[in-house]
Amino acid sequence: MAFEEMGTIVNQNQEHELDWNSTITAEGGSRPRIILPEGDYRFIIAGFDKQRYNPKPGSKIPACWKAQLKVWIYENPEDEEPVVEIPFNLYLHSTQEWALASFFLAIGQKKHGKPLRMNWQAVPGSTGMCHVKPRTYNDKEYNDIKYFIDPKDIKQPAPAAPATASFQAGTF
Repeated sequence: MAFEEMGTIVNQNQEHELDWNSTITAEGGSRPRIILPEGDYRFIIAGFDKQRYNPKPGSKIPACWKAQLKVWIYENPEDEEPVVEIPFNLYLHSTQEWALASFFLAIGQKKHGKPLRMNWQAVPGSTGMCHVKPRTYNDKEYNDIKYFIDPKDIKQPAPAAPATASFQAGTF
């Protein structure tokens, strides 16, 4: 291989912008679906869209604004990359104030016993913990956020007990 070609080959393996006439070599297909086991997971809010909720007849929630959150879930607390994205809707209606309060408690904006003016600009990038449970719909399994966890309710792993040295006379 000529020296001039080496840079070209290396650059093809690095991330780069494609143009409209680029040749692609990936095989494609759908990404593997990851269904998490039920449990508590760390999350980060990747963003959200402001939308209008227009209910179907018989809905318990009337027409109102909603925030459709893009919630990235981390399988292990120490992971640097999320494993799944789960959409989650927050409805801006008084009957759903409890859900809004739970979310804003989980991300640290709301404090117990104090009213909160929701700061939506600070939501992207917010982190916390939530409970995920798989659900089945139309014979397909999905990840579903059941609730957001108040930081005061997060169970911290117990610290490791210090090793106890056995006493032997004359040994230091």
